[in-house]
Amino acid sequence: DALAGAMFLVSAAVFPLAVLPDALQAIGLANPLTWWIQGVRTAMFPGGVNGIGGTDSLWTQLTGSLAPDTTTTVVVLLATGALVTLAATSTFRISERRARDRGLLDRTTGS
Repeated sequence: DALAGAMFLVSAAVFPLAVLPDALQAIGLANPLTWWIQGVRTAMFPGGVNGIGGTDSLWTQLTGSLAPDTTTTVVVLLATGALVTLAATSTFRISERRARDRGLLDRTTGS
């Protein structure tokens, strides 16, 4: 829960990423939830409030644009989602193998 709450704070849901230090902005830019929220905002309010870019933001420093466009939002959302899915799958497999090696899984059902 603590990790989920921290990721929510750096997802630009409550306030724009530009108000955070650069290190936390980088974490926010790597968070798929940030891009999902940006996509929903863009779909509901085209040309409206943007939580990712802005003057003096890490996004502007890296790309030179004030805000990501719709195509960029979709591509980055797909990329970050794929990376997080691969990381979660790998972590699960490693954890399951470790638990099986230690005999921590239920031996009655074979799972």
